[in-house]
Parts: sequence; structure tokens; C-alpha cells
Amino acid sequence: MKPVIAVTMGDPAGIGPEVCIKAVAGGKAGFCHPVIVGAGNVLENLIRVIELNIGINTIKNVRDARFKRKQPDILDVGGVQLNKLVPGKISAMCGLASINYVRQAVALAVDGKVDAIVTAPINKTAVHRAKLEYKGHTELLSEIFRTQVVMIFVSRNLRIAVVTRHLPIRHVSRAITKERILDTIRIIYENRRLLGFADPSFAILSLNPHAGEGGILGEDEKKKIMPAIKEAKESGIRAEGPFPADGFFGAKKEKDFDIIVAMYHDQGLIPYKMKAFGHGVNVTLGLPIIRTSVDHGTAFDIAGKGAANPSGLIEAMRLASLMVRRKKVNCDEAAA
Repeated sequence: MKPVIAVTMGDPAGIGPEVCIKAVAGGKAGFCHPVIVGAGNVLENLIRVIELNIGINTIKNVRDARFKRKQPDILDVGGVQLNKLVPGKISAMCGLASINYVRQAVALAVDGKVDAIVTAPINKTAVHRAKLEYKGHTELLSEIFRTQVVMIFVSRNLRIAVVTRHLPIRHVSRAITKERILDTIRIIYENRRLLGFADPSFAILSLNPHAGEGGILGEDEKKKIMPAIKEAKESGIRAEGPFPADGFFGAKKEKDFDIIVAMYHDQGLIPYKMKAFGHGVNVTLGLPIIRTSVDHGTAFDIAGKGAANPSGLIEAMRLASLMVRRKKVNCDEAAA
């Protein structure tokens, strides 16, 4: 049976509505049963504007979904006044609506009405204007479930996780601790089978240039990173490092490891997006539900113009579906 996936619409003023409609109605997501969670009026208007030859099936309950490609199912949460919606414009209305779509999708997953959630991009400034303090989906989900989570970016040949996420660079060193590094490694290891690994190898990157040069360029490696690697090894996890990030990627050593752990956002995301942007997937590990997302933003500059490419969302839906199957296999094996 195909997994049922709740696909959140993202910020209504961004490309989220367009990539959702195109991904679901374009015929390339036949591996799952998607239900878009968002605003029916926004999607109906968009279909008219960009002249797509499809309709929509607006529903209030997942059980009413029909799963027809040319008539996508829209779980209508609303929250958007069309006369106040301007594509490409940041607004509190859209920020609040985008968060409500995520909350609704999470509730569906928790209640077992969908097998996973996939999220289209939200805009952090819009969310902030709605007087909400979330820095992104990952932080919102962590708060909802009151658990530690890991943000890891996955493509076919590259998987990079980050220890710290949406932090100003001046706060990174203070935020990195041995315990936080270990938690990142352990959460990934505990969820390794969802990523398709039985015994993955980890490469842990340094924070400072040249891995600190024995303390001359910083002591984070000696005091935090190396002790965390040592403890991970002692627990049976194959972890190596710390590797200076520039030389690591310059020598293409990422090919030698299953999972790379970067210390901060751009350290991991720059090489990742250079290699996999647009066809990689953002995954949140550590949750009791499966959640994946696109690896791009709201792209306000092309919103509402019919130019958005849905391939990233399709990949996120594909990986979510695969993770659902892996989870079921693991549960069946555990019960046997």
C-alpha cells in the first residue's frame, strides 16, 4: 500500500503552493498518496493564474481524499485572505498560516491519519512578523515534540548533518559542547536504518581552521570535538576526525564516509548545496514521526509566475515514502 503523505503548502506568498500543485499533479509522485495541507482558495487562484489544466478536491478530513492526480486533495486549513495576498511579499498573515499548516500536518501524523509529513518552504521573517519566535521548521518540530532533533541534508551520495543550526556565527563556539556533538551523532545513529544504514561511518568536521592547529587557532577541537569522537567510538560508533572542512571537501573525502557532521550551518550547507542543491532533501531526525522537506527557500522573486521547479519537493516526498517503508520493515523485524 502506498504511504499517505501530508504535504504542507509553505508560505502562501512563496513558491510553496506552486511546487505542491506541480509535484502532486505532475505524475511523478505516484509512489505515494499525497494530501496538500494549506489554503484551498490560494491553490484554486494559483491554478487559474498559471493556467494549469487541473481541478482540486477540497476536503476537511483525510478520509475524504480521492488521490486523483488531476484533482489533487487539499486539506483546507485556510488562513489566507486573497485580497491581502501578494506573491513575493512578506506578511504576518502568511507567516502565521504557514506555521498552522505544519501544526495540522503534525496532528495528522500523530493521530496516524498520514504516514509522514513533507514541508514546503516557510519564510522566517514572515513568521517573525506574526510574532512567532521559530527560526525554522526544525525548531518548531523540536518544540512541539519537546525532544532533541538533528537537521541532516540527504542526497543520493551525500549526507551532511549540522550540530548547530540557525545561529549567528558569533554564537557558534559557545553553543558547541561535547554533549551536543554526541547527541547529534547518537540521534543519527539511532535513526540510521531510516537512512538505509546498518552501521554507518561518520566524519566529524572541526570548527576552527586546520582543526585548531593543536590549540594555536582555537581549543574547541581539543576540549569538545575530540572527546566527543572518543566517546562515540567507545560506544561502538564508527566516528573519525576532526577533519578540517576545507581540506576534507577539497580532497573529496566525503566519498569515504556515510555521514558527515558539520559544526555549523554554512560549514555543512555550502558544500552540500554546491553538490546537491535542488535534488537533495532536508530531514529531521529524532522525532516520533517522519518529516522531510525541500532544501530551498520561498523564492519570492519567482512566486506566482509559473516558473517554480517541483523536483526538490518530489525528492522530499520520495525519501519520506522510502523512510516509511524502512520504518515498517524495522518494526516488523523487531516484532518477529
